[in-house]
Amino acid sequence: MSETGLLGVIAKAFRGRDTRLADLEARLLALERARPPNLADSWRGVFTVVKTYCRGDLVTRQGALWLSLTDDNAEIPGQSQQWKMISKSH
Repeated sequence: MSETGLLGVIAKAFRGRDTRLADLEARLLALERARPPNLADSWRGVFTVVKTYCRGDLVTRQGALWLSLTDDNAEIPGQSQQWKMISKSH
């Protein structure tokens, strides 16, 4: 087999590997996003405007528990659709 032929076979094998890895990464990301959050790992305490929150983070603000629905969330709970109120005190 010539060097060009061998290089072609190797290149083809790596292209197939790269495609399979990209597919696996996409599937893993979809599974991680579909997994319900572990509430103990998601608790971030009292909301503060100096922090940015991730999807699944939980905070309290003005007597309510809020869930962040998006990543890179710097919006204020109760003033944005990026938060969902989970519960409110009486």
